[in-house]
Amino acid sequence: MKSWEHFARAAARRLEGEIDLSVHFIGREAGTEEISPSVRFVTHRPVIGTYLFDRVEKAPGHTDIARYNRKLIPHLADRHVIHTTDAWFAQAHTALRYARRIGTPLVNSIHTDVPSYTKIFFEDLVRKLAGSGRISSLILDRLQLHRKAEEYMLRRLDAYLRECRWILASNEEDLNRMRKKALGRGCSLLRRGIDKEMFHPRRRDRRKLHDLYGIPQESFLLAFVGRLDPAKRAETAARAARLLADRGAPVHILFAGDGAQRKDLEEMLGPHGTFIGGGIPQSELGWLYASSDLFVFPSETEIHP
Repeated sequence: MKSWEHFARAAARRLEGEIDLSVHFIGREAGTEEISPSVRFVTHRPVIGTYLFDRVEKAPGHTDIARYNRKLIPHLADRHVIHTTDAWFAQAHTALRYARRIGTPLVNSIHTDVPSYTKIFFEDLVRKLAGSGRISSLILDRLQLHRKAEEYMLRRLDAYLRECRWILASNEEDLNRMRKKALGRGCSLLRRGIDKEMFHPRRRDRRKLHDLYGIPQESFLLAFVGRLDPAKRAETAARAARLLADRGAPVHILFAGDGAQRKDLEEMLGPHGTFIGGGIPQSELGWLYASSDLFVFPSETEIHP
């Protein structure tokens, strides 16, 4: 999770000796990365990892769907505050059970709109398995099971947040909803910053884009940064670019990211699209943003403006 990586590195630079921070992640191999004497990243192997299931191999991210991970407990001892970033999976539930038993204050911030993702990927999975026939129509149109799944995940979120000492909301809409429903004992906005040196127009370099990826320097460049999947609506961006190109506009679209839809989008765009795989360092994203002419991102599942 990029936000917490940045928070941790900032704490190591500016709060050394004033705070002891451990940031816990899920990964296929357990381990600890020391950022400073008092800040570290700790990776835990999941009890039941979603990467074990072929059908979710192309999901936006993997997690631990078990209800409890006992190996996390020793890391929570002697903590003054426990901060969780979801409400549905093993680490969040383990932290909640521990906080209830010991009395450690529990704080939560949500960085991913899991209820919306649930609806989108439920619908996508049904259409892949059942096609567009009667079964699919029954599940999605008549029974509306994808929407019921979304509502179920939202109820679980609310139940979790009621257990929290404090909630950090990512936007005003969520903040108002939490206050209206009296979730948690208190809530406020989670402030984020932008590295204005890294993300600055002076880093624009169209010649570098041409030399590395063959993107014509004279084209009007659209940039999409994110996963190539239904939740991010990458296909919408690709269709728009293709429509403009077919009408004679000198447009080219750059996709910085990877995902289940990449092959289909490559076929749709042909020479009008360039694709860079996932895992791009922030230092590279800065000049890629600056070198594009228009950022396009039609996703409707983002929780932060």
